[in-house]
Amino acid sequence: MTSIELVILAAERRANAAATAVQAAIEAQAQAAFLAMWQALVNDPTMSPREAIAAAQAKFSGEFTAELAKAFGELLQASIGTAQVLAMPVGEITLSARLYAHAQQVTNEVAALVREHAKGITQARELSRRLYDGYNPADGIQRPLEGTARGELPQALRTLTEDMPARRQLTALQVAGQQQAARLKSRALRAAYLEAFDAWEKGAGLEALRKRLDVAQREKNRFLADRIAQTELSRAHQTEVAGLLMDDTETTVVQVRMNPAHPRTDICDLHARADLWGLGPGNYPKAEAPVPPFHPFCWCRLRSMPSLSAANAQRAQGGEAAYLRKVGKEAAGQVMGAMGRAQRVLDGEPARKVADAGKPKAYMTRTVGEVPSHPLINPRPRP
Repeated sequence: MTSIELVILAAERRANAAATAVQAAIEAQAQAAFLAMWQALVNDPTMSPREAIAAAQAKFSGEFTAELAKAFGELLQASIGTAQVLAMPVGEITLSARLYAHAQQVTNEVAALVREHAKGITQARELSRRLYDGYNPADGIQRPLEGTARGELPQALRTLTEDMPARRQLTALQVAGQQQAARLKSRALRAAYLEAFDAWEKGAGLEALRKRLDVAQREKNRFLADRIAQTELSRAHQTEVAGLLMDDTETTVVQVRMNPAHPRTDICDLHARADLWGLGPGNYPKAEAPVPPFHPFCWCRLRSMPSLSAANAQRAQGGEAAYLRKVGKEAAGQVMGAMGRAQRVLDGEPARKVADAGKPKAYMTRTVGEVPSHPLINPRPRP
């Protein structure tokens, strides 16, 4: 193994370790933020739902930023502060602005769900009371939460009872109340029925809200943070590797290698499987090699190919279109992101131009020879 291969392998081990550690931390932080919000909502009557949600979001954003700074520091073997990370571009805005916008969006959405849930609870209580007070044995048991009658319910009540366990338990409670009313109506019986509803609200009703908020807050936090962390760590790692390869005079051919766990056909297949220079699939004269990541969560890698020489390499005319024709119409659309975009390449447009259309500048395709930069990596002196 050559010296450059050893250096890149060591950098890759650091990248893998940093990515795994930050992913585990994000999982724990998102869960902790959800539990903090939930406990405040349930147990702290002095705090409004919006305040509880906003406080949890602020804590999550701070902890995530600190963990990401730590991951970058381990990857790049440098001291990386949270201020540097917050100033880092993520798309067309800084990470700081991205996290703020995300926190505002989650706070608004979760607060709206809490309000809707409270409205649904009120509607459920009114419905249950009406079913009890107005029950006539001649009418038979009424089940307004089931079948076509459900479509006539208020939206908040339908949403509240989309959770099947909650719907079944509330239906059972309402049926039991009607059966009680059929035997004998009394204040004591009515009070017992409404107490049973209170127990449902604190049990199945509250669990239905918990499930909805788990997705709206915890899962959204986890996904956004993991997407940012995995994509930006990959970008920093591959920027560093591209610099190492460009500086290595013995490397003339670079390979784009797909992550073995790559989940679906996309632009990575073109970069890693098309033979565009007569050097074999995914092999390029090093200055022409595209630098990963090519999309969010992309962990494709650059590799030195010391056994190959780019001395006589020539770009295949129409090579990208030939590859798309080879994989077939459906796969071509998946590679380029849409059938229309694939057709543009088949008609002669460069795949890079088509793939980069509409992307923020920082996320457009870069090649090793273009000396890609990263805001957390100090510029390297060039020979």
